[in-house]
Amino acid sequence: RPPGQSSAAGGASPPAIGQGSAAVAGQTPKDAVESLGFGRAQLLVLLLGSGVWFIDGIEYTLVPAVSMVTATDFQLGRYQKSSLTTAAAAGIAIGSTFGGYVGDLTGRRPAILLSYLGVAVFGLLTACAQTYIQLLLLRVTVGFAMGLGMSPSTAMQSELTPESSRMVMMTGRGLMYSAGMMASSVLLVLDDPGLEQAHWRLCFAVSVAPAVIMGLLAFAFLPESPLYLASTGDVAGAELGIRSMRRLNGLDDRHVARLKVDSGLALGAADAGYPLWMQLQIVFGHRILPTTVAVIFAGFVNQLMQTGHSYAEPQLLANDSSLISPAWQTCIEACYSAVGALLLALGSNFLSRRTFCSTVLALSSVLLLAFSWSVTPNHKVRDWVRGVVLQMASLGLRVVFKCIALITNQIAAEIYPTVAAATGTGLVIGISRAGAIAAPTVFEWTEAISGAGFAFYDLSAALTLAA
Repeated sequence: RPPGQSSAAGGASPPAIGQGSAAVAGQTPKDAVESLGFGRAQLLVLLLGSGVWFIDGIEYTLVPAVSMVTATDFQLGRYQKSSLTTAAAAGIAIGSTFGGYVGDLTGRRPAILLSYLGVAVFGLLTACAQTYIQLLLLRVTVGFAMGLGMSPSTAMQSELTPESSRMVMMTGRGLMYSAGMMASSVLLVLDDPGLEQAHWRLCFAVSVAPAVIMGLLAFAFLPESPLYLASTGDVAGAELGIRSMRRLNGLDDRHVARLKVDSGLALGAADAGYPLWMQLQIVFGHRILPTTVAVIFAGFVNQLMQTGHSYAEPQLLANDSSLISPAWQTCIEACYSAVGALLLALGSNFLSRRTFCSTVLALSSVLLLAFSWSVTPNHKVRDWVRGVVLQMASLGLRVVFKCIALITNQIAAEIYPTVAAATGTGLVIGISRAGAIAAPTVFEWTEAISGAGFAFYDLSAALTLAA
């Protein structure tokens, strides 16, 4: 809607809906959301709207875990094997960027439904791939489909949650991701705990089931965001949406103030119509540039560590009979990831964003070095000692990975003024995913040069300490 144009035809205020509506004018959509509180309406958005993060957890765990078997079947070299994990990360990076535009153009709900559909279709086709090129392209498309729903689901989650409960929703999103990791890990344990003869085609086929189920449930029960409807001028639809959410949260929906939609509140309009180049000037302006670079670098290093660890760990443990099997190790670490999401909610109440982020980054460098030591062959150290150190380091790494990912996203959303918040946050998330794209290749490169897989962890420790 052009700036200055009224949200209702002819400039008249929209009529209240229903006989019980209070004749209270002036309530903005944001005020209406703040009055909702936190309840079943937000849980519905979290479970069905943010299901793409559950699927991301499945794919993030499954693809690196079966990379060795896939490489054997297709007779892939070192870098071809790593490219399968890289392809999915690249697809997510592109899909997340494009998904924001689709979500603003067509609505949050259509983009999320399209994401579920794409994951189900292309995920099933992945199980039928006959050549390396087919498999590579399908991994890109599955990643793109997942990314397509990430930005709209994040926008919907933030739009429909009162400000005081947004960290709770962020923790919930982290738990959704961890639950996906757990589901994928259980599948791997049931198939082949050693991951040396895993039936990767069957695993990929089974992994699309959550996308099908969540897609059908979202199609039936997930509503469009009332704030998005209000931004397009559909005030009547927005009021109906707000009333529906109030009923779900157990509130009286008979006395609801009319919504007053201002042209400056239109979503995706950058508040005052700021062009992209002006937003970039704010994000990279001299006053905030050091903070921007620090947050981007922290997010990049975290994605490099997390993806690299998921890719490297099954390979490092596959030939070590003294330690727990790779599939069981992945399953245990999925539980640790959930602890990280819960720790974020706890730590954010006692520490500032900056202090909390710096603390977990420093802790991660220590844990990386401890893990590197635990997987290094050393006949002078008892196996049970190495096993204990391995488990403690693995627990800590999954916890700090989750904490860093969520806190950097939260910082990015808070450090920029409103007119550049979306641009700044998008840059942080996008460049962070570049770390995930590079991780498998960096691991293979460090292993080829040093002759030892644990060299990747030593490099990651140095980068984390710098971050």
